[in-house]
Amino acid sequence: MPIELELLQLSGYEIEPLAEEDLVGMVGVIALQLHLAMREELLAKKLARKVGEEKLKELFPNYHEGSPAVLSSPL
Repeated sequence: MPIELELLQLSGYEIEPLAEEDLVGMVGVIALQLHLAMREELLAKKLARKVGEEKLKELFPNYHEGSPAVLSSPL
């Protein structure tokens, strides 16, 4: 069990086991997030070609090209 859930249990919360529907829903949300991230990357590349990297940084100051979304190795 993740540490977050263990801490909640220690605080008195009762954790229910995940149902199959919960897992299917989580997989769907993850797939949607990955799809949207891919579209954002493609849009950023097209914009960078048209307006340049500097202008892209002005338009999207929070966009960090090349930032890993996941850790390359487990902690």
